[in-house]
Amino acid sequence: MAGRTALPTIAVGTNPIALAVDCTNHNIYVANRLAGTVSVINSAGTVIDTVPVGSVPVAIGINGATNKIYVVNLNSYTVTVIDPPI
Repeated sequence: MAGRTALPTIAVGTNPIALAVDCTNHNIYVANRLAGTVSVINSAGTVIDTVPVGSVPVAIGINGATNKIYVVNLNSYTVTVIDPPI
């Protein structure tokens, strides 16, 4: 595609596998599979937090009505609930 330029990459945790965008606060949540964390990236492209979750997070969902982030942790058989600031 002519005229397209890649923006700088954003370093997150080990083996990022899934992401979700929160339309309320404009943050991006990245599941880092081997790190057992979720990286929180703001709209400026800066990692503003790293949240520990269960073992091998593989999927992220956002409930817009409750403003909660849900992370599926494969090896710990759990779902971590993150309550982000608005």
